[in-house]
Amino acid sequence: AANRRNRGADRTRSAKEEARTKRLRGEMYTGYRRRDKNSTNVVIQDVPKEARKLMPPCNKTKFCQTRQCGSITEDDRRRLFEAFWRAMEWDEKKRFLSSLVIQETPKRQSGAPKNPKKKRVASYTYHLLVNMKLLPVCQTMFLNTFGLKISTLRHWLEDRNKRIRPDGNLNEPTPEGGLEGE
Repeated sequence: AANRRNRGADRTRSAKEEARTKRLRGEMYTGYRRRDKNSTNVVIQDVPKEARKLMPPCNKTKFCQTRQCGSITEDDRRRLFEAFWRAMEWDEKKRFLSSLVIQETPKRQSGAPKNPKKKRVASYTYHLLVNMKLLPVCQTMFLNTFGLKISTLRHWLEDRNKRIRPDGNLNEPTPEGGLEGE
């Protein structure tokens, strides 16, 4: 009886590992859902998830006039997409994208904010690495090149910002799972 139970666990574990690997590589995989929406106990792996796709480039509106969206070819974008989804682990993906997004303080605030808590604290400049040069692009071009949603990128950037100390150095993860200096 114990052997049967172990074999079933191995199949489940291998299905989880396969799904994890496919998700990492941007391929179609089977995701999870809760059996009951109000319950946190039972999780079922039966939700098909689409493969990551290179989305169309931006439509080069007036927002792109100061950027170089038009000078990036479809081949350049395809190479970036393939390298990102086929050759990197999650931590490498996060570091790579973080290196392409520069956080700046806003150059100006709109009017006198009535609620200082709602004041924007950061602006982001997006770049694509083409022929060893960082080319500024709009947010749409950046996200569509990597097949990402803004929520994913924001989460990764928040994670990066939590790890930066006031002196500009990175807090490194400790073996206990926290960050140095916490």
